[in-house]
This record gives sequence, structure tokens and C-alpha cells, in this order.
Amino acid sequence: MLARSFGWHAEGPIADPAKVRPALERALEVVRVQKRPALVDTIVRHREEKRFR
Repeated sequence: MLARSFGWHAEGPIADPAKVRPALERALEVVRVQKRPALVDTIVRHREEKRFR
């Protein structure tokens, strides 16, 4: 939402790997055609919260 408030194209967070490529293609189209920044937020690794590291 923060990126959108600055006028950026933003999608995500995306956890499904099958949805990443279409999101990137849409973002690239916005950058090429509209000359606006784009953000694609992806979850690349799901991990458990630990109390101590």
C-alpha cells in the first residue's frame, strides 16, 4: 500500500510460484509503457518464527 500511495504499480505479497511470472510481466508492462516504478512483493521462503536465533 505504501508503494501505491507514491503512484507505483504494486502487487503482492505473492506466495504461489505460479503467480510470480504473470505479476512480473504486468509490472514490466507498466514500467515500459507508463514509465512508472513497479514493485512485486514475493515470499521466497516460508520460515517459522523462533524466539531465539
